[in-house]
Amino acid sequence: MLLFLFVVIGVEKFSRRNQAVFERSAGENNGPLYYLSGTSAWAATLYCCLVLFAGFLLPILILVNYAVSYFSQAWNSDAFLYAWQSLKIALIVSVICVALSVLINFYQRISNSRWAAIPGKVSSTGYALPGTVLAIAVLLPLTVFDEKLNIFAESTGWFEEPGLIFSGTLFALMFAYVVRFYAISQGAIESSYARISPSLDMASHSMGVSEGKTLRRVHLPLLKRGMLTAGLIVFIECMKELPAALLLRPFDFETLATYVYQYVSDEQLELASVSALFIVLVGLIPLYLVNNTMEAKASHE
Repeated sequence: MLLFLFVVIGVEKFSRRNQAVFERSAGENNGPLYYLSGTSAWAATLYCCLVLFAGFLLPILILVNYAVSYFSQAWNSDAFLYAWQSLKIALIVSVICVALSVLINFYQRISNSRWAAIPGKVSSTGYALPGTVLAIAVLLPLTVFDEKLNIFAESTGWFEEPGLIFSGTLFALMFAYVVRFYAISQGAIESSYARISPSLDMASHSMGVSEGKTLRRVHLPLLKRGMLTAGLIVFIECMKELPAALLLRPFDFETLATYVYQYVSDEQLELASVSALFIVLVGLIPLYLVNNTMEAKASHE
């Protein structure tokens, strides 16, 4: 899988090796390329409505019916706690992914080395792996590291055995999330960075501004929309990630995704209806903000 992934990424990068797109001052190609009318328009609209109804509205209506009928059983203190835990982890991972993406893309921009793009490409491979495979890949080295640390602590006698500091705590879960979803923020930030003309960097350097100040005063204001979009998408993915959470969550720790999974596996979907609707709602709000951001960006181009 990794070999295939590297080949695909290499082919894609090679095909775009001589392309560069910067900010456009005039709006071009903003209108629809093709207009439907008459029977074709009604057929296309009906097809889209059927897809929306079957894939979204019908499941939502079923969940809402369950939530109303079993609300007293479905919404309790445990569900509230798991919702807060999921929100907290998703927010932390989003901030880490966006910060790493900005730093790595900034390094690629200012570096003169032909190997500067390798860190971004390598770190983006995690998203192509299934969550279960990635969880095992994260768990094995962290477990070995914890084992070596405990052996060292026992042999030196400086402090008591620390236990599973990395593989048995939230560190493993958040680390796996960062590895898995970093590619999303990397792509969004890389696309935003590609639209910043190098002439802005040259002008900043000609005035004696350091690279760090150029990042803070020039790049970050221009990257705000891209950073927001990247953070929101990573947030959505973290909220609904299941395989990695099932394998890496600490004991007595649940996310909303694992909480819903436990009930669904026991064929008690009605008791997880409120939590499932909360996941959908939390995903829809950032999606709405992302769409508004993209529309606002398109209107200014």
